Formats: sequence, structure tokens, C-alpha cells
Amino acid sequence: GFGSQLRYRTTQADERNGDAIANTGGSWIDIIPSVQYRINNDSAVNLSWRIPLYRKLDGALQFTTSSAATLGYSYAF
Repeated sequence: GFGSQLRYRTTQADERNGDAIANTGGSWIDIIPSVQYRINNDSAVNLSWRIPLYRKLDGALQFTTSSAATLGYSYAF
């Protein structure tokens, strides 16, 4: 089977002692397409890939994940 998700995340700048920490906070939108292969009635393997669509980061220098893959296994009992 196939599927996809849309992920939105937003956060304010981090604070330390009441002062904002530079280069923290922002907004992210990712799309996550996935494919699942059912091995039998009880188990399946899932592969998904997170692809960035939009990034609005606060500050000039901020590290963020560019993309990510996930491989999973599920078993029903």
C-alpha cells in the first residue's frame, strides 16, 4: 500500500534566563510519502521518506534536517 502525510511544525525561539537564544525557532512543512509491503496477515515492512517543502528559520545560522528516511517493521499479535 501507499500513503503520504503532511507535517507542519512551528516553534518560538528558545529562551535562557528570559532572553531569546539566537538562531532558534521557525516553521517547517514536510511531505512524507510512504510504501508498505505486507509480508503476511500479521507483519509488514514500511519505508517512508521525509521531504522538506518549506523552511522559515529564525536567525542566520540554524541547523535543521534536510531529509530523512525511515524503515519500519510491524507485527500484529
